Amino acid sequence: MQCDCGSVHSIVASSLRQTNECQQCYWARVEKHGHTSSGVVSPTYHSWKSMRERCRDPNKESYRWYGAKGIKVCERWDSFDAFLADMGERPSRSMVIDRIDASKDYEPGNCRWLDARENVSRAKRKECH
Repeated sequence: MQCDCGSVHSIVASSLRQTNECQQCYWARVEKHGHTSSGVVSPTYHSWKSMRERCRDPNKESYRWYGAKGIKVCERWDSFDAFLADMGERPSRSMVIDRIDASKDYEPGNCRWLDARENVSRAKRKECH
C-alpha cells in the first residue's frame, strides 16, 4: 500500500482503513495530541473520531442515522485540539457526546457529555412522542 505520505508499506488486509494512511502516519497524528497511551487512543479522542465517522463515512453503519440525515460536524471540530478546548476531556468511559438539539449539528453550544444510559433513555422518550 502507498500511504498519502508517499511511503510504501506491506500490510495485513485486516488492518486496512478507509484512507490511504499508514500506521506510522496514523499514530503520528494521534500522538501529536498526546491522546494515546501505549498505542491506545484516549476515550476523548475515540469519541471525536467516532462522531466524525458517523457523520462522514457512508461505510459506517451509524452513518444512516447521522450523515445520511444531514447531521454534520462543524468545521471548527475538524481539529481535535479545538474539539478538546470546547468540550474538555470525556469525564468517564460511561459518557458519550450528545447533541442537545438532535435536529442540529455537532457544534459548540449544542453538545455535552451525557451518561450513555441517560442518552438511550432520552432517545426512547423521543420515539414515544
